[in-house]
Amino acid sequence: MEVWKDPTYAIRIQMIAQKKKIRNQTPEDRLKEIRDEITDLQKLYQAKNVSEAMTRYKIDNMDAMDDPSHFREWNDLEEEYRELLDGLTGG
Repeated sequence: MEVWKDPTYAIRIQMIAQKKKIRNQTPEDRLKEIRDEITDLQKLYQAKNVSEAMTRYKIDNMDAMDDPSHFREWNDLEEEYRELLDGLTGG
């Protein structure tokens, strides 16, 4: 079996590449990337933040969803954005 056809291997390679990319980014570059990802989710769900999207789609608990991946990712991105911004602004 060719190793690149193994889904587990492919996912691990993607994770390693993403970690390397993040490690080599400046905080400002990462902030821009996060902002772009959040904007894509805002457009997709027509909401300003994950909380508003959950309200709009009548979601009380992400854990009760069949596939909460977008909402979890959005929540994590918002948190990372705040942390990066606090680090850059001294807040």
